[in-house]
Amino acid sequence: MYQQTSGSYGNDNNQTNNDVEIRLDLSGPKHPTAEDLEAFYAAELPEGIGDAIALLDEIQPDRKWAKTAYGWKLIHPDYEVSGKAVYASQTEVAKAWREMKFPAHEMTRGDNAAMWNSGQSMMGRQNVDGSGRLMHHRTIAAIRTHNGLVINNDEDWAVGRYSYVSPAPRAHGELPLTSLDGFLQRGERLEDIIGIRAGSGVKLVEFSQGFGYVIGRDKTANVTRENTGRFAFRLDPEEMENIRVMEDALDLLTPTEVREAEAEGMSVYEGRPSLWALRRGNQIIRQGEWFFIPMDEDFEPEDVPIFKPLSQGVLTKTVDDVEQAPASFPAGNYEPTKVGAGLGIRDTDTGVTYYDGQILPLSFGFNHSPASALLGRHVPRDFAPIYDDDGETVIGGYVRGTVRHTGGDHPMINLRERWHRVVTHGREVASLARQGGRRRWD
Repeated sequence: MYQQTSGSYGNDNNQTNNDVEIRLDLSGPKHPTAEDLEAFYAAELPEGIGDAIALLDEIQPDRKWAKTAYGWKLIHPDYEVSGKAVYASQTEVAKAWREMKFPAHEMTRGDNAAMWNSGQSMMGRQNVDGSGRLMHHRTIAAIRTHNGLVINNDEDWAVGRYSYVSPAPRAHGELPLTSLDGFLQRGERLEDIIGIRAGSGVKLVEFSQGFGYVIGRDKTANVTRENTGRFAFRLDPEEMENIRVMEDALDLLTPTEVREAEAEGMSVYEGRPSLWALRRGNQIIRQGEWFFIPMDEDFEPEDVPIFKPLSQGVLTKTVDDVEQAPASFPAGNYEPTKVGAGLGIRDTDTGVTYYDGQILPLSFGFNHSPASALLGRHVPRDFAPIYDDDGETVIGGYVRGTVRHTGGDHPMINLRERWHRVVTHGREVASLARQGGRRRWD
């Protein structure tokens, strides 16, 4: 048993040495837990406490204690307790954070200590468990996970005078931390990352709870300032267990119909198809999450109308209260210059648009066309729907001609006059913006 009665307790200097008795019984078979020890040292303790800490170190030799504004705290053994919290530059803050300096007197909420530069544009937080975050203004610059991984944020945040280049070259990797932080569900944190696996152009981020995220780049994307071409999707723990190589993660974005076509000798092509390749009919064309599987040359959809979804570029004129499209136009996709105009002739009394005797949707509009309801922003020249048994719900379709993306996220492809079956994987995939934003991958 250890007994210490000397010194003052708390901040009351009027107390005598006999006012307080600190007792920690170590004679029993059960050693105190970390929580017990932290509670025991939750306040400023008497002089001579070093003897007690030395005794406790025999129980947990890999633990370290720091005297903070919140009392004595059990901190990670890799920390170097420091009395310095304010540094002259962002680089010095980042270096001190990376070297695990722990300004014990700057505990903010009892579970982490903070350091910053004089302008407070860089803030480093050291959690007592050894994890931490380096913040540039309100943006994550880097994190340190529970198992010691240092990961930089590779997403752009600012330019010009506010731009920041991470001074932590010894980081173990880079990830789009801002986007990942937005994906996480309640109770999940970036500090829970335990590993990063890379291969086949993608990264698999593993979390201690068992789930993960796949992050990659779409080879069919038009990379612009707004469109990074990067995507991410979540894997459940059960799916993570089945990932042996990185190709297994990418296979989750491959529809069953594509796998069956590949088994028959076809291959996936991620580019603009050539006329020669289209004539051969052995290449599956991919545009984003959509795959176009070639049908036989003599294939024609039966008993369904062929829709022509509309896109930008058609100038219409009104003749006797009926809007008409130009008599001639290049092969491609078309949308009226205003809602309600049509490719062909629109009856202004009924609002029905006709082309070659077939009824067309009133406008592209995302809600009127079976193609737009299925394909979103991917717009084919010709679309033949596949209906469910109810005869109304579109569950698939065939396309031919050009297929363009209304947002410009992908180059236009031209499937010529051969019909292609269009399929997708159906997973929730997000595209990543340069400043940590995200939207549905379409």
